[in-house]
Amino acid sequence: MDSLEDVSYDLLFQGLGYDPLTDDYLVVQLFRNLNTNDRKRAQVFSIRANKWIEIEPVNLSFTSCGWENYRPGRVLNNVIYWLGCCLKEEMHVVFIIGFDVTKRMFFEIVVPVDVGNNIDQIALSEHAGLLSLCVFKESNHSIEIWSMKEYRVESSWAKTSVVSLVLPRRFFNLLCVTKDGDIVGEDYKKLIKYNKKGKVKENLSLARLHLSSFHVEIYKESLFSLPCHNEQAIEDN
Repeated sequence: MDSLEDVSYDLLFQGLGYDPLTDDYLVVQLFRNLNTNDRKRAQVFSIRANKWIEIEPVNLSFTSCGWENYRPGRVLNNVIYWLGCCLKEEMHVVFIIGFDVTKRMFFEIVVPVDVGNNIDQIALSEHAGLLSLCVFKESNHSIEIWSMKEYRVESSWAKTSVVSLVLPRRFFNLLCVTKDGDIVGEDYKKLIKYNKKGKVKENLSLARLHLSSFHVEIYKESLFSLPCHNEQAIEDN
């Protein structure tokens, strides 16, 4: 593909996924043209093949949405998910974009109507092995957990739990839900974990680090060996 440096492109989403069919790790990047939002490019880097491959991007009218679009992806069942927004009927709409690692294709998932369109108060998560959304309701200081019961079936979205926060907050950036059902989020320069009853379970202040800004990533520990390009060449011979 032509170098992205030759065109004014902006990185919208990126992620790392594993394809069990080819035993390959893929780096996925989705770009939009800064001059024309309707023009997008997508590319995948194959660790095994040691090269970039251009693929067909999803056909959506992306908006900039500030820094919120540039959030890390969540990987579940060989699919990388991102939370972003697009312009539909002259309104900003929150949606989920997925990339099927095995099929090398993008697709869109509509969020429940009740979730709303304030991307600052919505976070992607995994709950009980299902793709889920954490929604912070500033009006009553509660957190709602929505889960998709069936893969890519938008009608299967269901509100699985509601947690009322004992100590109300004006701002809470949701990060994830743990296996035990605890809710982890960021409140300016604090990382906070709530239990199912909305009580603070852990509180980590980052103020003493004197950071002007910080970014939190969610990850899972794993032990694996990346495919070696030289090993692949030997197998081909």
